[in-house]
Amino acid sequence: YDAIGQQDLAIAELVKAGDLYAEVLGDDGAEPVLAQVMNDLAVALVKAGKHKHATLYGERAVHLCKEISGERSSHTAAAMTNLAALGENQGQPERAIGLYEQVVALTEEADGKEHPNVAVYVNNLGSANRRLGRFEQAESHFQRAFEIIGKAYGKDHPHAATALGNLGALWDSLGQHDRAIE
Repeated sequence: YDAIGQQDLAIAELVKAGDLYAEVLGDDGAEPVLAQVMNDLAVALVKAGKHKHATLYGERAVHLCKEISGERSSHTAAAMTNLAALGENQGQPERAIGLYEQVVALTEEADGKEHPNVAVYVNNLGSANRRLGRFEQAESHFQRAFEIIGKAYGKDHPHAATALGNLGALWDSLGQHDRAIE
């Protein structure tokens, strides 16, 4: 239902699925499928503009991922990233930055400082800092994301273009038009 823009139906079905899993697994049941349902429900609620409820399900998804896969897993990082994006959408950039910083740290520890996933999360951190007017930090994060992607895939890869586009937009917004055009 979500794919065809029917968020209310998607939410209803996801709630039913979550209730069913919770009934079968019990209150403390931690299964990957339940974590995924909670995460999907949070995303659907965001699309429907129900941010407070989305936060509750997003936090539940993070909790379940930590229980299932541990604090330092790619599943936990993905759930935390979704929760951080939700915080940004709700006007809580400080919370988002804190979550993004945790995601970067755990991904660096799990995958290495030069892993492409680190670049994605560093780029998100740059965007959140830019929204807060922390332009030096944003620039540093965007440059780091570009360097990581450049090393992993080459500087002509589409992911590198995303990081460069963010740098260019930042410089343009700061009136550094010549630098943005480079």
